[in-house]
Amino acid sequence: MAEKFRARIAGVNDHEEHDVQMKSRYKSYRNKFIIALVVLAVLFYVFTSAKTVTTVKTIRVIETVPNVYDEIEFTNKTFVERVPYNATEFYYEKEGVGKETCRREKYDYDVDVQGYYESKDDVTRYKCQVRITNNGDKHHNWTIRAKFTGESTGLGPESEALTLDIMPGNEKDFIFYLEEGVFKPKTCIHMIEDAPAKEICEYSFYEDVRKSKPVVKFRNRTVIRTIKTTKTFTALENITTEKRHVQNITINRFFGWRQGFNLGY
Repeated sequence: MAEKFRARIAGVNDHEEHDVQMKSRYKSYRNKFIIALVVLAVLFYVFTSAKTVTTVKTIRVIETVPNVYDEIEFTNKTFVERVPYNATEFYYEKEGVGKETCRREKYDYDVDVQGYYESKDDVTRYKCQVRITNNGDKHHNWTIRAKFTGESTGLGPESEALTLDIMPGNEKDFIFYLEEGVFKPKTCIHMIEDAPAKEICEYSFYEDVRKSKPVVKFRNRTVIRTIKTTKTFTALENITTEKRHVQNITINRFFGWRQGFNLGY
């Protein structure tokens, strides 16, 4: 019995020792696991911790732009110009020799006479209108009177003389009035007191006489002038410009490498 009792006591002690060993091992494994978790957490934080920084880069860009410029060219050109100069020109003209004989001929002009009664402001009078057309080449004065004729008495009174100046190629009206009274005019005629005349003079003989007159003539002269010419060209040029490139990037807080994510710590 004693041996059985001792054996039972020894078994109990072995079981308790085994429990102590198991608890000690569990505690060791738990501590190691906690340390591993802490180490993993620290490593995860170190490798994933990030911050956002702003970087500025200067980039050189080559651009092709048009450049407009002027090119000035001087060239000598030959011109022929007309230069005036004074000269004397000789010519022949026929001149009369001997006795001069002159005669007067009628000047070229037309006459149109119209007579009629007209009433104005309860007054009736006879109007005689003489229209002179100057067909010639003289600027002259015409002096005209009007002669009124009646139905039964024949020639009647005359008007006062009227003088008008008529240019070549023009016409003017000479107006005369006779108040209505005892004399009843039927028509009127014109009487010219002064008018231009055409005078023609001739000689018995004519001869050619040499005469001279000053004239302006022209001669050719060759001159050389410098001509300035401006030409505009457009050429393409390459220019280098610097541009700033601003960018926000995420980097690791401890190692400085770029990361594609930022977890906020």
